[in-house]
Amino acid sequence: VNIFNMCGAAAWQTVFHVHLHVIPRYRDDPLRLPWTPGPGVAGEIAAAAEDLR
Repeated sequence: VNIFNMCGAAAWQTVFHVHLHVIPRYRDDPLRLPWTPGPGVAGEIAAAAEDLR
């Protein structure tokens, strides 16, 4: 299952509200990421983790 949070102006909302997409997934489904994952910047990842704590 993928859960996408589609909230705010960056998600094209004009009336701001909680908006989630829940997408069931299967091992052989054709849905792929619309971006290419890459390595993160260690310092930025650590800072984000600290903010979440």
